[in-house]
Amino acid sequence: MGRRWISSYKDGLLGVHVRFNILASNTEASNSHNRKALALNLNINYRRPAKAGDTLIAEAFEESLGKTTALYKIIVRDSRGNIIAVCQGLVYRMDEPILA
Repeated sequence: MGRRWISSYKDGLLGVHVRFNILASNTEASNSHNRKALALNLNINYRRPAKAGDTLIAEAFEESLGKTTALYKIIVRDSRGNIIAVCQGLVYRMDEPILA
């Protein structure tokens, strides 16, 4: 696997924040090569509920990087290391820079 990104969030709206962490991690990872990327597919598997007040940590791993597509795996854990959700994101990589 290639590069790795980490983001975290703490609050009480758990389902919303699990999805936010996943989307933020996928966006940060897929746009990190200064090329605009559009989500083609995002699959989230919830493994266990988070608890109110937990700090949720999302790690994104770049599994493959091609000329036009890239694949990312995102794992969301609580502060105790329990897996809360696992996600796989496929993006289309545009031939357009984010920063001109």
